[in-house]
Amino acid sequence: LDNPAFKNSAEAAKTLFSAEHTLFRETHILDLFDKDMRPDEIVDAIDDFAARHEDMHDIIIYYVGHGDFMNDAERTYYLTLKGTRPGREPMTALPLKNFRFMIEQQGYLINRRCYFILDSCFAGAAVAAFQGGPEAAVEEQLRDVLPPSGWAFLTASDKKLPAWGDDGKGFTMFTGALRDVLGRMGQSVPPLMSLGDLCEVTARHIKARHRLNAVIPQCHAPQQAEGDVSRIPLFVPKGGRADFAENTPLPGDRGQHVQPVISEAAIAFEHAKNSGRVAILKSFEQQYPTTIETYASGGETLQSGRREAHRSAEQTAKEVDEARQREAADKAARESEEAKQKQQAEASTRQEKKAGRAMSTILILAGFSLVFGFIAWWAGEKWTSQQQEKQTYQRIENERRQAERERVRRAEIQRIENERRRAERERVWRAEIQRIENERRQAERERVRKAEAQQEGDMEIIDNASKLKSYLEDLRRRGYDVDNMITIPNQ
Repeated sequence: LDNPAFKNSAEAAKTLFSAEHTLFRETHILDLFDKDMRPDEIVDAIDDFAARHEDMHDIIIYYVGHGDFMNDAERTYYLTLKGTRPGREPMTALPLKNFRFMIEQQGYLINRRCYFILDSCFAGAAVAAFQGGPEAAVEEQLRDVLPPSGWAFLTASDKKLPAWGDDGKGFTMFTGALRDVLGRMGQSVPPLMSLGDLCEVTARHIKARHRLNAVIPQCHAPQQAEGDVSRIPLFVPKGGRADFAENTPLPGDRGQHVQPVISEAAIAFEHAKNSGRVAILKSFEQQYPTTIETYASGGETLQSGRREAHRSAEQTAKEVDEARQREAADKAARESEEAKQKQQAEASTRQEKKAGRAMSTILILAGFSLVFGFIAWWAGEKWTSQQQEKQTYQRIENERRQAERERVRRAEIQRIENERRRAERERVWRAEIQRIENERRQAERERVRKAEAQQEGDMEIIDNASKLKSYLEDLRRRGYDVDNMITIPNQ
């Protein structure tokens, strides 16, 4: 969020969606731009804000910043926050599917009309997170023309295109265009617009101003269970708020001028009149029967409120027709001026061609001499260039051959050195094996010698014992008491 255009656009949004440019009688602003908050803290702040203003039926959520996709299997779309860290987006960014899950838990936004205005790259991908089912065109049905709840999106781009970060005036392309449209700068702007109308007028303005670099905004209404909130007249351009009287029924009005049903009926009739949806108007009139007769503080009847709505709708249609007529007149004047300029340019071109033919004959003769001189010079330069190329090629070839010979010589020296080292290692290895074998044989001979010496000593002891035993037997036969004299072990 370090782009200065983001900060300027966020500040401009506070004015663009205030009571000055909308039909709201009163607006409350919750500014979370560039706040160092976790995703759950942002959702808690929105829920607390909605809980404190229970009488608000229309909520606009505006975001400006970076949007991108995660590297998961679902390519989850997320919006970056001040504390978002690269590689930690699932925990530090705001994935839109998680945002929907969190706001649905408390239910503060479920039963209200919510308008999401996203000025970020690939913003069209956010709509999929708020779909009730597979993304598809919603079948046209007769529903409330002023639905009590629903979600609508106005996105700076579709899901495949990045948004433009700077329009050259310090704002983003999208928010800058909204600022121009609601400020009545540039082309003609209708006096009353829904979110869909605002998208269409803004798209035309971006195309006219940015041409090939234009990134076209889109409008979506993914939740239409009770009606399409993107068709509710809501926005007025600069100075257009004065066209509505102080007691004109407005969306979300909770004052004492009229009953809420009268306010909704007036706006619904005006919207149906502008869009030609007479069937929807009849359906709406059936939902609000004529038994409601009076205002809350006055004595006027419901029929009087409807006549006021008729007059307001007719005035709006008249202003739209006048704007279209002025646009057609301007277009015709521009086409006439362009045709006149084209004729003048053609006459000037014919004069220039006539003078050019007179000069061409003189120039041709001078040109022949120049051509022949150029050909001679070119041939000499070509021959010199070819000779230089041959010499250069020969020098490069000689250097290559010399380098190749040097490489072969070095390789042969290396091979001989390797063979010498291998022979030396083999000689050392064989000498070591011979030394070990000699030591082994010497140790074996020493062991055999010691074993033989041990065996000879044992045989001599046995022979001496036999002789002593025979001597004692001889003494016993002679009558000596040999047993008390000495004990001889039986061996």
